[in-house]
Amino acid sequence: MASSFPFAAPLDDEPIDTIGQRIKAARKRCRLNQENLGRELGVSQPTVANWEADIHQPRPFMLGKLADRLEVTVGWLAGGDEGGSVSVDHPMASYLRRPLRHVPIYNARPLAGLQSLVNLEATFDPIEFLPVSSEADGLVALIGMEAPLGIVPPGRHIFVIDPAPPLDPDKQKGSEDERRSEDLLVVSGPEGLTLHPRPMKDDIILGALLMSVTLGSFAGGYEIPR
Repeated sequence: MASSFPFAAPLDDEPIDTIGQRIKAARKRCRLNQENLGRELGVSQPTVANWEADIHQPRPFMLGKLADRLEVTVGWLAGGDEGGSVSVDHPMASYLRRPLRHVPIYNARPLAGLQSLVNLEATFDPIEFLPVSSEADGLVALIGMEAPLGIVPPGRHIFVIDPAPPLDPDKQKGSEDERRSEDLLVVSGPEGLTLHPRPMKDDIILGALLMSVTLGSFAGGYEIPR
């Protein structure tokens, strides 16, 4: 069954049965060409063309940006539902059920020596915010944090962290056996904040890595401190 176009009829009765066709129809309704839409989203014109040709599909984060700019719902772009929802078996269903968090981004260097990443906004001003779909609340994002070679790909990254709750210092240090070995952890040590799978005995564990974003792929419109 063909999906219906939300709020207005598509131009020229074009088909809107795929994500690419819906992006194209909504873009035309907004009187944008592929180059202008790509510029506003921080991607290239060929990327937009590939989306519309259904060669590639936008990532969930970019799908949200597309929906906002094209004045449609994420649910309609993803699944063609005019009401903004998608079926439970649709690949986007679990993503759409999670709340969108606007995670504050901080420079990690001034945070050296902290015992906790909880309630940073009370003392430090964020540089920018990063939208993240997650059930976890209280997330923070850090830039300028070191990671041992081989832990993350080369390049500069934004690390999204699920902070550990404030703990007794002795319990927070603990032994390696008491730590979650499967997590990449943010620790506070002599070299400042670092990302490491096996903190040293005297390091303070501040949280676990939830995800990382390569800075080259994030068009935040601000200067990244070096």
